[in-house]
Amino acid sequence: MLKKAFLILLVFLLMGSMFYGCGSPANQVEEEETREEEMVIDEMEETEPDEFKNLPLRVDDWEAPTSLQELAFTYREIRHSWSENGEEVASVHYLFEGSEEVEGIHTDKISFHINEEDFTLWIDAEGNTRKIEVGGEDMPVEMGDMMFMPLVSSIFMPFYISQEWKVDQMLAHPDPGVYIKKTGETRETIGDLTGTVHTFEVTLEPPEVPQGEKGKVRWKIADFGLFQMLVGWEALERVGEELALEFTIDRLSLQ
Repeated sequence: MLKKAFLILLVFLLMGSMFYGCGSPANQVEEEETREEEMVIDEMEETEPDEFKNLPLRVDDWEAPTSLQELAFTYREIRHSWSENGEEVASVHYLFEGSEEVEGIHTDKISFHINEEDFTLWIDAEGNTRKIEVGGEDMPVEMGDMMFMPLVSSIFMPFYISQEWKVDQMLAHPDPGVYIKKTGETRETIGDLTGTVHTFEVTLEPPEVPQGEKGKVRWKIADFGLFQMLVGWEALERVGEELALEFTIDRLSLQ
């Protein structure tokens, strides 16, 4: 069972890294200024629908927890999935199930479901694991921490993607070779939250990617008023090859 779960996590990691991640450093200030001038010209020449003009996305409160404690403090439920060619290949469902005493210590009970596997963690205030269940059966904490904690990374996949691509920073100041165009804006409900979802097509060219290469992805960023977060990512093209790889959050609930 654990072996299967590790394979599922591997799918997530491989699919997340198969496409370009943003973050290549700029070569020279002069080149950066030239790229920025080109972007301004491109934006002036774009013929976006009127309803999309003059509606910039303000990224004031970007949500990206980095620990289980932060996640449990903010979110009650998150479900996200990867699909390829329209078919779901992996999913993770996180659920905060409340607080419990474990051997006299106050803990947060967190469960998550990876495809057909169920896991439950009891975490204390310092982030230490006090109890672990796999498929409803207790597992020694020492063994569980070593074998099981890497799977926790799958819960943070939405935030890892946004950090790897520096989404909030790129929207404000794209790196040279990164061209961002807004293509849509809709009101959507994801789980218990309703907000404005902004869709962007992101084209990657040198120097962001190696010479002779080019890529294109799509970002979906939800503005829920109090915070913003990446709720969808889709790989569209790489080196002339069309791709159909998509990541989506379809359930979201706050504490």
